[in-house]
Amino acid sequence: MIDFSPVKAAPSTTHSLLYGTTTITYELRYSRRKTLGIQVRPDTGVRVTAPVGAGLPAIEEVLQRKAAWIVRKQVELAGRPPVAAALHYTSGEIHLYLGRHYRLWLEKSRKAAVALDAGSLRVQLPTPADPQAVAALLETWYRRQAQQVFAEELAAAGRRVAPLGIVPPAAVRIRRMTSRWGSCTSCGAITLNLRLIQADRTLIEYVLVHELCHLLQHNHSPAYYKLLDRALPDWRARKKRLNAAHLP
Repeated sequence: MIDFSPVKAAPSTTHSLLYGTTTITYELRYSRRKTLGIQVRPDTGVRVTAPVGAGLPAIEEVLQRKAAWIVRKQVELAGRPPVAAALHYTSGEIHLYLGRHYRLWLEKSRKAAVALDAGSLRVQLPTPADPQAVAALLETWYRRQAQQVFAEELAAAGRRVAPLGIVPPAAVRIRRMTSRWGSCTSCGAITLNLRLIQADRTLIEYVLVHELCHLLQHNHSPAYYKLLDRALPDWRARKKRLNAAHLP
């Protein structure tokens, strides 16, 4: 039984807790609640709300028991794609492809087509004023481009992991994902988020190397990160850039 013996209430303060080799920094607040509340915010910050009078040793005893969950939740949130601004699919709007910005130009034409032209993304179709028709055509185009680009980057990523004894699959699956950039099943099937075709190639390569390392370590253990460090020493910088990119 944890002793929440009364102590003088304090305003919101910041504290750190060591869990293995990981330092968990948290904001501590007091309230009239009867139990300890732990929240991992979308920005991966940790907020702890404790009963008025709870002592710090008792609070940190609970946090130690919940530390594995806190770290796991922080890793999960850090890897989520950020929410992008909504697109309207009208002329003049900016769209992304392989990390570059292109201005959308819509033209009426009997034949549907998409092409890159000097900084513009030109879309021709019979109903250019129909946002749903424009979106559907661009979706098809992005998917076709992704099939080619992802295959090229899979080969590049495969060369990085080959010294580790990792054999890449022949191809990757492609689909729209709301909470991940990529995934790897226990059977070795790798799926990439279609939105990645809008990021530059170095970031696509990072996601592929990340997933390929899961073929040997299907977790986020220290052993897994050692593999990732060997295959892609600058992966942390690439991850930071990717998670800061607001890809539609």
